[in-house]
Amino acid sequence: MGYETKMFICTTNKLSGDEKAYANPVGMVDLCVCGFFDSFIRINSENGIEFTHYMYDLDGNTQIIHDKYGDAIRVFDPLTFLRGLREEIKRSKENNGIIFRRFAMAEALIAKTYRKFSKNENLKIITFGH
Repeated sequence: MGYETKMFICTTNKLSGDEKAYANPVGMVDLCVCGFFDSFIRINSENGIEFTHYMYDLDGNTQIIHDKYGDAIRVFDPLTFLRGLREEIKRSKENNGIIFRRFAMAEALIAKTYRKFSKNENLKIITFGH
């Protein structure tokens, strides 16, 4: 079981005067209900329960620091998230032979984005429960 999760690939930086780092989304996959992967998200995020990053909603004005459930948006190093995603893909393939299609899409998007963006763009993966 789990809850609806969106995964954002973001460039991040800390603007002068901000306590939190600004996350600018460059890609997104709606992971839907992640099942067992929810545990990975909760255990392995860099910020745990801390409100360390923010994004803007689609209106461009509303700052988002927490998800629908009041939890801090979760922040990950892309390689950490990719490792966990690949472990979940392997587990599900061994379990029933089926890879959740949204995980396959997320894996491809993260891997390609990570290779194409420079290190100084400070890519992060952010998850958001909705």
